[in-house]
Amino acid sequence: MLIKSLMIGCFLFFLGSSALTAQDFEYVGAKKCKMCHNKPATGEQYKKWADSKHAHAMESLKGDEAKDPKCLKCHSTAGSVKSDLIVTLTVEE
Repeated sequence: MLIKSLMIGCFLFFLGSSALTAQDFEYVGAKKCKMCHNKPATGEQYKKWADSKHAHAMESLKGDEAKDPKCLKCHSTAGSVKSDLIVTLTVEE
């Protein structure tokens, strides 16, 4: 009985602790990242990314390609993200 109680207690503890750490995340786009990642202390990562081909990958998609999951998988960082996690974005983000 003692072992069963301990096992149930451990299960409930871990279940409760994982619920406390679970968070709702949203995809916020590059402008939000720029606030921290464009500083010298972080190696000005945003500027390096903005000057890269990766930053402009969506611009090469035309018409229906911009909505095709097969294209978005590679051309967008949000292409493989669950749709309920994505907020409305514009192309320049």
